Amino acid sequence: MTAPPGGPPPTPWQRKPVTGELIPCQGCGQGVADYRATCPFCGTPTGRPELPAPSAAPPRRRFSWRGLIVPVVLVLCVAGVAGVLALARSDSKPSADALSPQAAAFLGKAMPTLDRVMAEAQAGNDTQAAADWNSIGEMPTLLPADISVSQKYTAYADTVRGYLIQDGSTTPQQVQAAKATVEKAVAATKSP
Repeated sequence: MTAPPGGPPPTPWQRKPVTGELIPCQGCGQGVADYRATCPFCGTPTGRPELPAPSAAPPRRRFSWRGLIVPVVLVLCVAGVAGVLALARSDSKPSADALSPQAAAFLGKAMPTLDRVMAEAQAGNDTQAAADWNSIGEMPTLLPADISVSQKYTAYADTVRGYLIQDGSTTPQQVQAAKATVEKAVAATKSP
């Protein structure tokens, strides 16, 4: 839009947007790009400030994964460090006087099996008593408390074995006393 003859120039919001189209020069009539401040042929002002030529289309930014790599790596590093620190501060570590879960599970199965071995031996079923005896296995010793209880358990198991072979070296009272020693040692430990 151009200014009416003798009138004030148009305000910025009355002007058409810059598109690069040609408008006639008021001085010489030649076509002048609408972004030019003066006519290139005669020098007549067009009433617009000098603007850069419009481009066909604004450049389109492409998505790049490279821009995400550094933040993702940083987040993973921070999370890893936080996880390590959380594990280091964890109170879930068993104390020195606690049985390991493996030892506690073993004793949960072995003690009733030894009771069954004794009952079978007393009933005269030596074959089944021996088979049950052989099925027990060894107690795992992962923690200091496991070792202490394992020594008492081994003494109890040896006492049962002594009764099982019936050589007269072990009495039922000795078996019961050894069992009570193991039960007392287990009760003195704290489960994790």
